Amino acid sequence: MPRYLISFLTLITTAALLGGCGAINPLQPAAVGSGTVNITVPSTLVVLSVNGKEIDAPNLYSGSYQLNVGEGSQRIIVKYEANWNSQGESGFIVEWPPNAIDYNFSSATTYALAHPAVNDRETALELRKSSPIWLIAGSEKVAGKAVTEKKEATSYMVSEETPDEVTRVDQLKDLWNSSSKQDQADFLQWLNAQ
Repeated sequence: MPRYLISFLTLITTAALLGGCGAINPLQPAAVGSGTVNITVPSTLVVLSVNGKEIDAPNLYSGSYQLNVGEGSQRIIVKYEANWNSQGESGFIVEWPPNAIDYNFSSATTYALAHPAVNDRETALELRKSSPIWLIAGSEKVAGKAVTEKKEATSYMVSEETPDEVTRVDQLKDLWNSSSKQDQADFLQWLNAQ
């Protein structure tokens, strides 16, 4: 069989295979998490966890992805991370300290995580000090609060059946039950002072 005919058949086969992929929408952003509330997240922000449950955020060069969470009170831990390579460099990654976004979410509202415009490496490095990340909830802007990561022993919740989603109340109950008597007394004293 002549070489040009093989090339032509290969081209036709490839086009047919790619045409069969038309049902996949390449413009549809990746989605992580579960729930009825959709939050648009730019590629420069990495969601680390929702209510203490780790999230495997996609590694995107540009664009955005969707974070899905349940309705109600949620805590989202998020950080800025971007690769600011120039021509002769590789791997110049700028990270900001993580922020906590606490909000009472509703599926009737549009949400997006955001940060100031970062057009160059110097700006990214300068903003690392303040780590300004916020949630846009409809027309409201909710600023994130800086957090530090603390590695704790894994705690397990006793239940008859494993819930699909652990709420903040579940986490608080679990923390209370695993706390020492002194920690519980200190917390009650703090709570009464509020």
